[in-house]
Amino acid sequence: MADVVTNWNLPMSRWLHTYVFQTARRLGTFAAVLGTYAASALLHGLSFHLAAVLLSLGPHHLRGARSTQAPGRHL
Repeated sequence: MADVVTNWNLPMSRWLHTYVFQTARRLGTFAAVLGTYAASALLHGLSFHLAAVLLSLGPHHLRGARSTQAPGRHL
């Protein structure tokens, strides 16, 4: 399910990662993830159901990213 969400709209995913997540990383990973989801919600229209699904997949996606990252590289 996480692959479907991250690959659903690659241009939007890349834009959010580059301009929202990377900018907010200086505030910490959790704040960056939360800010990215908030920006995505605003751009896609506020929907409680969509937000619940995306927020529930966030920790799963972070665990997968941590397990596949190169040694010495931190999120």
